[in-house]
Parts: sequence; structure tokens; C-alpha cells
Amino acid sequence: MIKLDSEYYISSDGTQYILNKKYITQPKQEDKQGKETISIEGYYSTLKGCTKGYYDKKIKSFVSTSEEQEFTSIVNYMKEIEDEIDRLIGVKVN
Repeated sequence: MIKLDSEYYISSDGTQYILNKKYITQPKQEDKQGKETISIEGYYSTLKGCTKGYYDKKIKSFVSTSEEQEFTSIVNYMKEIEDEIDRLIGVKVN
């Protein structure tokens, strides 16, 4: 398993790479805690494809925030994610 950040990680079943996301569900009652859940975000035939999937999801999440952003801040964030992927697993996204 390759941990990408606090939410995302990559696993494999031996035939493909799987992009997974951990999240905490909302508790149904006030006195209970949320439950950690793992969702499958995508299946990929290559590690590079899987890292591109992660990259796309991170960028879309950043862009979809409710506040207005300058284009340069998005470009800078894209570079941050690219550098982080390269640092973690040595795979160039682009």
C-alpha cells in the first residue's frame, strides 16, 4: 500500500492499481463517533495512471471550493501535487 496523503492511498490486487480514499462518516446519533470508511475512487492498469487519477481528484476538489480563486493559485496547487507525487513514489504525472 502506498500512502499519498491523509485521505488517499494506492493498493493493488495483483492485476491492477486501486485508488482508495478514507473518510469518516457522519454519526447517526449525537453521542456516537463517525465510522472510518474506505471508498474505491478508481481502478487503473498502471501506477502512472493511478497517480494521474489522484492528481485529477485533488485538483477538482481544490477548484470546487466555494471561494473564488486566482488562476495562479490553481497552477501553484497543481505544481505542489505533482511535486508531492514525484517525491512519494517517483512517478511523473505529466
